[in-house]
Amino acid sequence: MKALSRVIIVGQPNVGKSVLFNRLTHSNQAITSHVAHTTRDQNRAVVKHDEVAFELVDSAGFAKTTDELNKLAISLIGSAIEQSDLVLFVVDGTSELNNNDLKLSKLVLKSKVNTILLINKLDKKEFMDDENYFRKLGFENIMRASAQNGQGISELLSTIIKVIPRKKAVKIKESIKVALLGRPNVGKSALLNSLANEDIALVSDVAGTTRDVNSAELRYKDTLIDLFDTAGLRRRGKISAGIEFFSTTRTKAAIDKADICLVLIDAIEGLSKQDEHIIGMVKEAQKALIVVVTKWDAVEDKDENLMAYMGNQISANLQYVWWAPLIFTSANDKQNLEKLKQLLLEVNGRINTKLATTKLNELLREAVNKQPPVTTKGYHAKLNYITQTGNNPIEFSIFGTHPDLIHFSYSRYLENQIRKNFELIGVPIKLVFKSKYKEK
Repeated sequence: MKALSRVIIVGQPNVGKSVLFNRLTHSNQAITSHVAHTTRDQNRAVVKHDEVAFELVDSAGFAKTTDELNKLAISLIGSAIEQSDLVLFVVDGTSELNNNDLKLSKLVLKSKVNTILLINKLDKKEFMDDENYFRKLGFENIMRASAQNGQGISELLSTIIKVIPRKKAVKIKESIKVALLGRPNVGKSALLNSLANEDIALVSDVAGTTRDVNSAELRYKDTLIDLFDTAGLRRRGKISAGIEFFSTTRTKAAIDKADICLVLIDAIEGLSKQDEHIIGMVKEAQKALIVVVTKWDAVEDKDENLMAYMGNQISANLQYVWWAPLIFTSANDKQNLEKLKQLLLEVNGRINTKLATTKLNELLREAVNKQPPVTTKGYHAKLNYITQTGNNPIEFSIFGTHPDLIHFSYSRYLENQIRKNFELIGVPIKLVFKSKYKEK
């Protein structure tokens, strides 16, 4: 895995930054909308062109605003530019420049970061093809493109890879994709920033701050941990149309993409029905799971027994995922974040577990002798043989007679026996019952 150069897209709202981000990344990762300030956080993705890869960052629209969240998002643009190797300054080629363009250009010029001024919307009839007009912003490297239909994009990519520095490779043994999930305002963005040691996601007490799926790369013990911060999932009846709907869709896609899901629970509010619903989504998707209690630093009147008491209460209500590890954290003071990183490595190691067939069959015999399947309708199901047939989720095929008579409660009993004996903490298991006789 390479230490990639970083390219950041900046510009006013609605000049086409997010459309450009999606075009360059061949995705629909960034939410696009005619509503100004749709993008608040820093969308990130890796772009590859002519065998050269770089990290692309989409930033919030730079403009005067009275909204506190948008003010906060804009305030982070300066530091994000400083941490980049190249700036793509996007302007609307169908509109005249204004004070916001000039203010942003001064901010970029002050950083002394290499910059390409991109005049966007080349496909529009109103496009002003006057390069000298845009030189008043102070940039020499000027290009034209249409993020909407792709005109000039190949030329832009070729220029980018010529300009950005090539960084030395960093050897990484493996990578883990981790999704941060939870209700609005549960602390997902704060945890992402603390783990990455960088202000990537916007942190605010206002619910619904995060809209896009934010991402960050964390290197820990020769392993790349790829983190995805997602929009807070509200109850289905409370999800509004438009931007929030697309945020929810992207959150579900993040679950499918993840190797491990972290479901966050607010230590102050405790476990809620919506928390349980989100955990149920992860279980249904058959993804590895870690339950993370956040904001532990904000809990008042703590004593040495409170953590154990709360942990027992939460675990009692999550018996359907009793195998998921539970950890208490604080993003503010970084409490247990090192333990969380180590836990991610351990759970990831279990995802690829391969168990010996002989040991599995010894366990099956002991489990059946201890508690045989219940006789149903005069027939008796008999289980003879078990073998592992897959990973992620870890799948076991169990052969016998009348497998269709196995009740789900007995399947759960066998799963629990397998987990207890082989310490498969945090990872999904799937049992498939098959007839030992070949179908004619």
